[in-house]
Amino acid sequence: MSRMLFANLAVENVAATRAFFDKLGFTFNEMFCDENTACLEINEQSFVMLLEKPRFRDFINDDICDTSTAREVLMCVSADSREAVDQLVD
Repeated sequence: MSRMLFANLAVENVAATRAFFDKLGFTFNEMFCDENTACLEINEQSFVMLLEKPRFRDFINDDICDTSTAREVLMCVSADSREAVDQLVD
């Protein structure tokens, strides 16, 4: 299996963020985009998920960090099954 890597970033306004990266020449994978999320393609296996803050909070138990003093990114690696996740962690 070819693994996929997703770096997830919280953004204030996904439409404005998407427009910014679009003007820089990046493309987006529409399969993973909606009104709260833009999936910026790096290559066939690597993506940056730009998530509006309320959507980003769906994946965390606490609050989003203050990016004026710290950095935050959620990294996700794809796997075919729960067993594959356990093997990757081991």
